[in-house]
Amino acid sequence: MSQKYHHLNEFILGPNKGILAIMHVLSHDGYRVMCDLPLGDPCDNPESCRWTKFLKSRAITEHLCHAYPEKGPALLPSDKKALASVLTWKEVEAGQFNVQASKLAFELFYKAFLFGGTADEAVVAEHEERLAKVLDVYEVRLSKNKYLGGDEYSLADLNHLPCLHFLVGTPVKKIFDSRPHVSKWCTDALARPAWAKVVAMM
Repeated sequence: MSQKYHHLNEFILGPNKGILAIMHVLSHDGYRVMCDLPLGDPCDNPESCRWTKFLKSRAITEHLCHAYPEKGPALLPSDKKALASVLTWKEVEAGQFNVQASKLAFELFYKAFLFGGTADEAVVAEHEERLAKVLDVYEVRLSKNKYLGGDEYSLADLNHLPCLHFLVGTPVKKIFDSRPHVSKWCTDALARPAWAKVVAMM
């Protein structure tokens, strides 16, 4: 029986694209139900809480990796040392990269798309500078390993895709292009067949 996944409209919200990507990677036959959750804590609404099990996209992607290990490549390695590396860089994505990248994506894409606004150039400059420092760390890491978690593509890489997709279509792309190992990693990640399927749905 197919598992049902409820989440916000993935054509608008970037993180949900990561969920779609991993479903394609794992060739998972679950299906999606578009829904709108109220602002604030969704569990303030008993009706939404009847079916909501996971609300965060990273929790959902990790759950799918654990739930369907036999499908597709191992995005979370079984080797304990390799897994520790992947989980470390997964945390770096969430706590360092995404903090800056999501603000840039909002200013440079969502602000106009959702609200008809224009980017605040001062905010863009501030977070571009901060993201550049994160990418300096990535450049060192990727000069020694093909992917962030090690030699194999993993969930640590996949979780970057939604923000990467938007940012490489903006002037911020230059901070990726100016770092050769980061640039190569971006090109590889964004060219993945599973991600291409997500992009085709947009």
